[in-house]
Amino acid sequence: MEDDKKKNNSRIVSFDAALRDRAEGYGEDDGYVRKVKKHKILSRLGISLLFLVVIGVMVYLLVIRRTESYTSIGVEWEQQILTSADMRYVDFAGGILQYGTQGANYYTAENKTTWAASYSMNNPEAICSSGYAVIFDRGAKSAVILSKDTGLTGKMTAPAMITKATVSDYGVAALLLEEELSNTIYFYNNTGATLDINIHTLVNQSGYPLDIAFSPDGQMMVASFVYIDSGITQDQIVFYNFDEKRSTTGVVGAFRKYDDTLFADVAFLNNDRAIAFGDGKIVLYNLKNKTAPEEMKEIDFDEKITGVAYSSSGFAVCCAGGEKPGEHRLFCYGINGDTLFERTTDFDAKSMLRTKNGLYLIGDSAVSFINNKGKTFFTGSLECEIIKLNNPDKDNELLFITNSRAVFLKLFRG
Repeated sequence: MEDDKKKNNSRIVSFDAALRDRAEGYGEDDGYVRKVKKHKILSRLGISLLFLVVIGVMVYLLVIRRTESYTSIGVEWEQQILTSADMRYVDFAGGILQYGTQGANYYTAENKTTWAASYSMNNPEAICSSGYAVIFDRGAKSAVILSKDTGLTGKMTAPAMITKATVSDYGVAALLLEEELSNTIYFYNNTGATLDINIHTLVNQSGYPLDIAFSPDGQMMVASFVYIDSGITQDQIVFYNFDEKRSTTGVVGAFRKYDDTLFADVAFLNNDRAIAFGDGKIVLYNLKNKTAPEEMKEIDFDEKITGVAYSSSGFAVCCAGGEKPGEHRLFCYGINGDTLFERTTDFDAKSMLRTKNGLYLIGDSAVSFINNKGKTFFTGSLECEIIKLNNPDKDNELLFITNSRAVFLKLFRG
């Protein structure tokens, strides 16, 4: 076989050499030379045309086809699940976390039921990051930490009643404990072990904490405190910074010039952006300098805010009122607070989901997808009650929970 390869190679070399010798044996105006040159030119033109066709197809797929609406649905898989009145659902790392008084289940597009975790709580509430979730028993002392990959990683028993919690992408959890005249935030690692730090505040000085949140890397924390000033209820947003050893360096920023606006929800969009959601006001903060946070943008809304959604790609707001009865106003923003689109919709949404591709509006049994330019790509009924919906990866992938099933489907064009 090796000798055959050598023979074949020698034949190719001999053919090239013979062609070269033959060309050198004729003058420049010889017909054969002209034919060879013409063949080379045509070959190059053919390759160029093929290249242009390939580029054209890519442009069509990436640009033109992306402007076409989705028109049909294909079910990838569906699975019967156990549901009950006490079950609740939250988005968790592209999947859906189902939790109740006796445990939790995690569903993803790839593995259907990924894992199950057991615990016992009377009033469980879940907070999720992209890597971990913490479930705590509001008004009691127990909590658990869950990894998206392996499930239950730690259990905690707090020294006082838990009212709020948060968790970082690396599994560091913070529990807000309510005492008679003060509040303390305790910190735990992803196995449930107590870390040697805490934040203690007095109600008559700092106020009462409404919400807390960790940055994804666990280096920063934001808290919203309500307090009384001269008989007027006001709010302050406070930032804390932690060094590499997880020991607090104290307050690094406090903002309290918001009149009577109360911020019931605070969150991090990424490690450098935090956001506070108030009634009629949203404030975005720049945390690039971890020791000197700055207010980046303040957005006021004339209409009542009826819904918000946020992710690492930005945030969206739904307000009551529109040009016609039954309409709502939608505002979609990028990570820096830049307006991506503003429009009205008559879709009756009970919740929203902000992704890198746009905004999902979720109704009782219908879903509508709007891209980042404000164009509706899909609106349709799924012929079932939607309890929870998440977007696992691409804009046309939907994972949702109904009253009896977990379903993963895809949207298609044409």
